[in-house]
Amino acid sequence: MALQMAHLTVASKANPTLLLPALLAATWAVLEHLHRNFTALQHRNNELVFEWISRSLAFTVHDFKSLERPLQELDHHLALRSFIVGYSKTLADLVVNGTIRANKILVSIVRRSKGNVARWFSFIESANPWINQVYLDLSAPARQKKAAASAAGASYEIGLDGDNIVTRFPPEPSGYLHIGHAKAALLNDYFAHKKTWNTHLPL
Repeated sequence: MALQMAHLTVASKANPTLLLPALLAATWAVLEHLHRNFTALQHRNNELVFEWISRSLAFTVHDFKSLERPLQELDHHLALRSFIVGYSKTLADLVVNGTIRANKILVSIVRRSKGNVARWFSFIESANPWINQVYLDLSAPARQKKAAASAAGASYEIGLDGDNIVTRFPPEPSGYLHIGHAKAALLNDYFAHKKTWNTHLPL
């Protein structure tokens, strides 16, 4: 595993195009390490466990049509099962659960449905409450970044060169004002006071 992580570090520095293969190799090495060293996750049919770990990659896409078939396959597989492989929790359950949880589109579909995948998903998470905490810890940096961006305020200066800008408040042909005009007026006022720009108000 240390060799794979070294490969990842070197690849990311040498050539960004090598990052994905190295990352996948390192991820697989971590999964093999977990499977080998945590007896509670082991199962005599290792091939089936790693088959479902490989199939979990199908749940990483964000296109509903592409998710439909693998989701149906998993739902059919879980029809008479509480676990993906065997009669106890394996690494396959944790990896597939985590992959679904990481896909906002897919986790929304699963939680709204009433099928076998939804039953299994809820069972795995309720039986392993630590999963939710791990997810919160892993997503904390993204949440903090989003919160910081929100606190800093929105930027309306996308694509502006900063010179020779004149904001204009166009009149309504019908003579009636609505909420869109109020938004436009506020936005124009923002730009007029943000920099040394001019505001043109037709009468």
